[in-house]
Amino acid sequence: MAGGHVARQEDVRWCLAWLDRLAEVVREFGRFDTEEQYGDHLDLYERARKVYRSRLP
Repeated sequence: MAGGHVARQEDVRWCLAWLDRLAEVVREFGRFDTEEQYGDHLDLYERARKVYRSRLP
């Protein structure tokens, strides 16, 4: 509110857990043409984690 983000901690933690699970699935089953593509996926998940972590107190 007032320009800030509103998020419930349990929802943020749920999203973080799903990002972790998604990264595990990609590690195990992902098919990429290059290691760079794989790295790009993992980097994207890490950027998303930073956003969610910033919502935690």
